[in-house]
Amino acid sequence: MARKISIGVLFSHSGPYRLMGEASRSGALKGIEQVNGDDRFDLSFDHVERDPAGDVDAYAPLSEEILSTSGARHLSAARHPGAERRSSLRWNG
Repeated sequence: MARKISIGVLFSHSGPYRLMGEASRSGALKGIEQVNGDDRFDLSFDHVERDPAGDVDAYAPLSEEILSTSGARHLSAARHPGAERRSSLRWNG
């Protein structure tokens, strides 16, 4: 049975950064899909998504929400203050 790892996905898919955020979000989700579809890996990813809507002040609380409520310890995000405080790993998008 594959080990399941939760990943937070934090990209704007609405608001003024929508176009750039959608491209990054699509890449992150495609990577998750590829790993989950490859039998060579003894793990699978599930993801928890939040949309900061291009609001710079929304990243920190949404990062904190993902890390404190979902079991995710990894974030794929454009930016996320707070991950380092929780000893989490940020994957640049």
